[in-house]
Amino acid sequence: MDEYLVIYDGTLIDCVTAEPRHHAAVLIYGDKIEAVGRAGEMAVPADARYIDARGKTILPGLIDAHIHITGNGDPNILRRMRKTVPYQAIEATLNARALLEAGFTSIRDAGAAFMLDIGLREAVSAGLVPGPRMKVSGKGLSITGGHGDHFFPPEIEFAGRYVVDSPDEARKAAREQLRSGADCIKVCATGGVMSERDEPTARGLTVEEMRAAIEEAHNVGAKTLAHAQGNQGIENAILAGIDSIDHGFYLRTTSVWS
Repeated sequence: MDEYLVIYDGTLIDCVTAEPRHHAAVLIYGDKIEAVGRAGEMAVPADARYIDARGKTILPGLIDAHIHITGNGDPNILRRMRKTVPYQAIEATLNARALLEAGFTSIRDAGAAFMLDIGLREAVSAGLVPGPRMKVSGKGLSITGGHGDHFFPPEIEFAGRYVVDSPDEARKAAREQLRSGADCIKVCATGGVMSERDEPTARGLTVEEMRAAIEEAHNVGAKTLAHAQGNQGIENAILAGIDSIDHGFYLRTTSVWS
């Protein structure tokens, strides 16, 4: 049953004005903010529950637009690969709770294998586990030898990647990710700083390959994002119609368009 909740006497940063508002109170009913005012001056229902925010800061929920909730940043590939998919799912669930408790109420996951991000999003939406609202990408699309494609001896098959090497393959890959439940499609327009056999500034997918995947996403109203660190890949992604450039570490102010 919904109840009135008052976050009382904190310093409010509302992201509308530059100045913090001291001794602020926020009145919430259910999942909606009903009023914001000064503590002690704002009308509050008699049966409201109070949270004392004195000495603390009140601010809107944070958003992380590029995160890998199924990982922990461990650069050791062998150690990562020894984790079973069920173990990774449990770890991702703990990550989701930690993010929410840190103040992040919305995230966009930028790539995960085995539908882990999709499953976690559904579990959070159903109220099975605590976590932020999620938009997810499923598997990111990479070229052979590019960012997202690990090298292993030929007798070892790595199932957690999605490698495409033509516009037709990119189109099919995007359709499969969307069918699986991805909210957005990620393409690797360049190499990456944590890739083994490519350079961060090297071109990844071609304009034509990215355009095919982007067309499929836009066809169903989904957004697209590009892992893009160097100029050529960034420009290629823009030419292909990308919605979001992620990283841009080596972006230069000069351009081939100038």
